[in-house]
Amino acid sequence: PSDSDANASDSISSPHSHIISSDDHHSSTHPMSTDPSAKSLSPQNASSTSIFSRHSPRRSALTQNTELPVIPLFRRPLFPGVIAPIVVQDSGVAEAFLAFKESGFSHAALFLHKDVGLQSFALNEGMHGNEDPVADSTLSEQERQANLQNNISALHRVGVMAEVLRIVPRSKGSIELTFLCHQRVRWIRMTKMTPLLTFEVEPLVEKRVDIQTQSVRAYSLAIVETLKELVQLGSFYKEQLELLLESVDMNNPYHLADLGACLTMADPQKLQEVLEETDLEERMSKTLALLKSELETIRVQRQINKQIEENVSKMQRKFFLTEQLKTIKKELGLERDEKETLLSKFRERLESKTLPESATNVINEEMTKLSSLEPSSSEFSVTRNYLDWLTLMPWGVYSEDLLQVQRAENILNRDHYGMDDVKQRILEFIAVSKLRGSVQGKILLLSGPPGVGKTSIGKSIAAALNRKFFRFSVGGLSDVAEIKGHRRTYVGAMPGKFIQALKSTQCSNPVIMIDEIDKLGRGYQGDPASALLEALDPEQNSSFVDHYLDTPVDLSRVLFIATANVLDTIPAPLFDRMDNIRLPGYVLDEKVQ
Repeated sequence: PSDSDANASDSISSPHSHIISSDDHHSSTHPMSTDPSAKSLSPQNASSTSIFSRHSPRRSALTQNTELPVIPLFRRPLFPGVIAPIVVQDSGVAEAFLAFKESGFSHAALFLHKDVGLQSFALNEGMHGNEDPVADSTLSEQERQANLQNNISALHRVGVMAEVLRIVPRSKGSIELTFLCHQRVRWIRMTKMTPLLTFEVEPLVEKRVDIQTQSVRAYSLAIVETLKELVQLGSFYKEQLELLLESVDMNNPYHLADLGACLTMADPQKLQEVLEETDLEERMSKTLALLKSELETIRVQRQINKQIEENVSKMQRKFFLTEQLKTIKKELGLERDEKETLLSKFRERLESKTLPESATNVINEEMTKLSSLEPSSSEFSVTRNYLDWLTLMPWGVYSEDLLQVQRAENILNRDHYGMDDVKQRILEFIAVSKLRGSVQGKILLLSGPPGVGKTSIGKSIAAALNRKFFRFSVGGLSDVAEIKGHRRTYVGAMPGKFIQALKSTQCSNPVIMIDEIDKLGRGYQGDPASALLEALDPEQNSSFVDHYLDTPVDLSRVLFIATANVLDTIPAPLFDRMDNIRLPGYVLDEKVQ
């Protein structure tokens, strides 16, 4: 069997493999054309068979048991009065149906398969696999017939007898059959398999009911009222519903129950229950229940659609008003484009700064790049953050040093009691710096046990020199990126601690205290002690290159003060660059003071 038809219509496979398969077109199972509209499609040879009698010019009824070819349905059952197209894909089966039509026998039986939802079905296909038990040469004839009988039993017993109204040729040897469903039938047994699978069927006898009873009329009115509500709410089959209300005889409860049920999106098994019901009132009750369920589903759907539309409308309204506000502000000069605003902010930051040539070139290139990027791109945010760091750096901004020995002595005496030898050493350092005109080239190391005031001495030195103070600890530090910064390609990249110190203090000559330098770690990310050599070397730190900024930064005018508890763990090359000042512990009198 082939299922390649673009409309997923019914298809019937070749009789040479003893297989018949079909699938009813989903939308065609509803009365796009109902019984009264079938006048022009009535076959010329429909009255040639004596077992069918015409009750009207458009309807025929089965009056006795007869043999009819069978077509399984796999989505929904068909009801009397419905016109449905079925596409025959196999050329052999198409020829068999053409011969079947030319012989004057134009009726077939349509039964719903119990395994609803399959796309194709082979009557000789194994129920638990793809094997072909009928075609297996190792099976006896009795076993083949038994397997076939098991698969045939998967069809519901009750279906409809349908009349072939039209045969339309299609591409690749396929044909389209248009069926008009007439009445309910029940299959009894299989009679033959070739050229088409044939069942013996009998008409389904329905219980006689007075259609003028109060209950039948009440059901009819309820069904019609529900159908009108479905039309007003915009059902999925609104056009078919309108056609039904115009063409179907509302005084015929049989037609009303059948066509009302098939116009719902109900479960195929529930529709099959309506088809199999022989009691009119029970059938109308089931149809009404399906229509009410469909009506409630549509109401919930409309409520969901309304909520979604309201949310979308609010979002669209807010978006349009925001865009209009932006346009108005831009026209009035109250607001500028996001990129222009950023570039203006960056330029304002650089107005009072003296940038080296290398930094100027990098900033100009990045600004040009930023102006050509879309704000929604990821590169835009990376470039913006990079420019933010570059423009926040204190290029050429220095605090004025106060190299006054007497002022420094007063500050040290104010903040610390005792430690005369330490104060004397610091005052000597300030006096020599005054003679030289700067404190460049000196790296102080304050060593001593914990709690003797190493950090507070560093703060006093910064206050005595009139400099900003920044402290960070390197105890346990094992990542070189904390000193040299991260590459900009990494997510969340940041500059190292020295660049952060300059940004935080907003001057290029702060006092930076490196705490716990004797506890530096070493890991797979590198050796931070070796990275500190460049920053603490007076001959190299004038052009310190951070991995994030990637442009030289002058650290030569920064005063570095390190602290340590023991000297043995400090790497020798690093210790050689520092001037050690030993801080002994306090005696009892000094602690009291």
